Amino acid sequence: MEENNEISEEQFPLKDNTKKTVSLNIIAIGFVLILVGAICGWFAIVDQPPDSADYSQEKYDELIESHNNLVTTLASVALLFSEIGVIILAWG
Repeated sequence: MEENNEISEEQFPLKDNTKKTVSLNIIAIGFVLILVGAICGWFAIVDQPPDSADYSQEKYDELIESHNNLVTTLASVALLFSEIGVIILAWG
């Protein structure tokens, strides 16, 4: 009887396949971060300030300050995630 001494790829996967999988995962993470950044940027643009007729002047000033802080934070997070996503995408 003749024995089959060949090693199949299923038994011992090549390191090249692992590198490709890791690279694809890194690229996917980069795209996800860019997408999260785009969503945060979109939300920062479409978020509307409160209506001044519904609140007293003191409360309205407080709400406007809170709104401006939220928009600034969302825009900063959008930029951060987009930049990190691009860097990770280039790395992958």
